[in-house]
Amino acid sequence: MEFKVGDLAEMLEGEVLRTANNNSVLVRIAGKQHTLHLLKTGTNEFEFMFENTFHHAKILQSGSAEVKLMLDG
Repeated sequence: MEFKVGDLAEMLEGEVLRTANNNSVLVRIAGKQHTLHLLKTGTNEFEFMFENTFHHAKILQSGSAEVKLMLDG
């Protein structure tokens, strides 16, 4: 999947590779593998650790082809 971050001109490639029972998700972003550790999930918001940094995300809009998130306010 492709995604755009804020005002960055370039689109990034990303995909979920697999999930694990310990609330972690292995993802590939721009060709590099990373592990997200999910801390809290809800209907339209979630909290996670990414590269030892805490993040809070809120889903603003969700459709079949596009999802808009607000990350860290």
